[in-house]
Amino acid sequence: MTRLILHIGYNKTGTTSLQAFFAANAAALRANGILYPETGRIPGRNAHYGINLALGIADAARPADIPRPTGLQAALAAEVAASGCTTVIISSEFLVTSSQADIAAVKTFFAGYDVRILCYLRRHDHAFESAYAQSIKTTPQPPWMTGIESFILFHMGTGRPSYDYAAVLHHWAHHFGRDALIVRPYEAAQNQPDIHADFLAASGLPDHPDYTRPRPLNPSISPRTAAAIALLGRAALPEATRKTVIARLVAAEPRDIPRQHTLAAPLRAALVRRYQPIYRTIARTYLARPDGILFTEPLPTTDPAPQTWSDTDLIETILAALTRHLPSP
Repeated sequence: MTRLILHIGYNKTGTTSLQAFFAANAAALRANGILYPETGRIPGRNAHYGINLALGIADAARPADIPRPTGLQAALAAEVAASGCTTVIISSEFLVTSSQADIAAVKTFFAGYDVRILCYLRRHDHAFESAYAQSIKTTPQPPWMTGIESFILFHMGTGRPSYDYAAVLHHWAHHFGRDALIVRPYEAAQNQPDIHADFLAASGLPDHPDYTRPRPLNPSISPRTAAAIALLGRAALPEATRKTVIARLVAAEPRDIPRQHTLAAPLRAALVRRYQPIYRTIARTYLARPDGILFTEPLPTTDPAPQTWSDTDLIETILAALTRHLPSP
């Protein structure tokens, strides 16, 4: 039976980089018996969003020509058979917090394969900071109040996506069996030498010198730029204009800026402590770690308090990004 590695996320755990890696190395992977199918990918994207969209698990933009699940099933089976590969990798982070009914549909879709579910988890303080930085870029007129603290409270309240990692994993284990789950912490010290090698090792697949690594994607932004982008999100601007200005702000950021936190260290530590029982359960249940340690990074204690800026400061930041390539008067 063909083995199928179903990579379900979480979002902001290197998913974009992993999907770029699989797509860029599709030919080399196939030469080593690993298929990253074209079936299920939508134009311009490296992930298999077509599969979750066909199953009605839809947070991504939906093209008009998504086929029915049975058509995708047949196309995938034909591509797998033609490839001669013994391992298939499917990746879509939109699957991770699927409902019980959605997971049942996923299981039906992949019937006939020996499925393994691979999921990366990020410590909650880092997960919320990263999700906030992404959300302010993509959500005009957001439903939360100003600031990351309000963003966190909003998402903890709505449960979309679910940050109860243990409950999410339990839902997948209920349908596929606990032994089918491969759970990995998303933490640099535990993903050596990089996330791509970690994925292959966790899947029982060898790395290969022919595999190329994609350049860093989704570059970090400073807290000041994040605050400027958040301000734009609440302005009455045409969406195209907003996206253009955000792109200019991101482009104006220096490359390889040091990591800066938007959430104060005491709040980050409180978040980690709140979810510590979940970490222990996951470490013992899915990683066979009797000590219950899921993440090894120490709790934050000495980070400087995040800086705040006036609207005037942020407008100056926006104008500087917009005019940086204009000739001096």
